[in-house]
Amino acid sequence: VNNGSIESALNSGTSVTVTTASAGSAGGNITVSANINKTAGADANLTLNANQSITLGGNVNITSSTGALNITLAASQSGTGSVSLTGSNVLSTNGGVLNISATDTGSANAITLGTGLAVQVGSGSALISGTANSGTGVVMQYGAGNFGLNTSGSGNVVIQGASTSGTGMLQGEERVLEKVDDNTQVGWVGG
Repeated sequence: VNNGSIESALNSGTSVTVTTASAGSAGGNITVSANINKTAGADANLTLNANQSITLGGNVNITSSTGALNITLAASQSGTGSVSLTGSNVLSTNGGVLNISATDTGSANAITLGTGLAVQVGSGSALISGTANSGTGVVMQYGAGNFGLNTSGSGNVVIQGASTSGTGMLQGEERVLEKVDDNTQVGWVGG
């Protein structure tokens, strides 16, 4: 699917859903390899439903500068898969809702949030929820970049991870949240 087609629909206030299925040896993964920028129009939804996994390429952003953009990244429609946001990615909803979910029934991590990831929901909200079998539910990496969460007003972010025999949530060795303003509400749930 061409990112320009997705942008045109979103800019006209039309919601977009991309859903994959497994076919032959293909697992039904989604890789976003180009920016998706909503720059006009009314509020809209962008939903990515992957049969298995969702990956945002390095330096690939999904953003809105006009109208709220509700973003859903839902992996594991087949029962197992992951979400990987490990590049210098920006997810900006302009007051919309961000939902990221994945379940991995094998030994992999369900959701990996990289050091260069910036989540910006403004007065909106975010729920990031990962469940793993023997891997980690949600991994928040720490390194040379900054993993950032940004809200304003009543905006909030909840990150929850669970694992049957692994780790629910795993943070980097140092402080994960570098820049969080006074209005930000962050909930951490791990088990």
